[in-house]
Amino acid sequence: MSFKSIIFYSLFFIVAALGFACSGQKMGEQGTTSTSTAGGVQNLQGSGATFPKPIYEKWVSEFGKINPNLKIDYQATGSGAGQKALLSKTADFGASDDPMSDDDLKSASSEVLHIPTVLGAVVITYNLPSITQPLKLSGQTIADIYLGNIKKWNDERIAKDNPGVALPAADILPVYRADSSGTSAVFTD
Repeated sequence: MSFKSIIFYSLFFIVAALGFACSGQKMGEQGTTSTSTAGGVQNLQGSGATFPKPIYEKWVSEFGKINPNLKIDYQATGSGAGQKALLSKTADFGASDDPMSDDDLKSASSEVLHIPTVLGAVVITYNLPSITQPLKLSGQTIADIYLGNIKKWNDERIAKDNPGVALPAADILPVYRADSSGTSAVFTD
């Protein structure tokens, strides 16, 4: 099977499953977000995580070439916003870096399916001009930075992760998204 065929069938399955199973509607019910025009064009509205937007755009473009009667619009609003849009039925499908909570699933008016579509990594970035080599930070060290237990770059725990590196006595200023973000969930869940 060719790469294009894999992409096509993956996208077809995802769109069909998300558009029909996750829309919060039973088959045959009138939707609040998807629309059909007189020419038979079906429109699906998606909302959610920013991370997968580039691959979704590519998939939608390729899928549209062979399925011109299905128009898909995906808005990268953030994982939390995508979950809310799905639950409120302002989107036909939502995308999220993290799964919905049990409480959110229980509050849904119909069954919600979690379908993995892409896999990605989250990296920590830092700005220390005096350090010329990459720093190593253990999972526990990263957690302690974001928990506020490590406040200076020359903390002994960072030094232990980076033997021989002359670390500055500078303050660490953790930066994170304040809204409901799947990337933030990676650090908190």
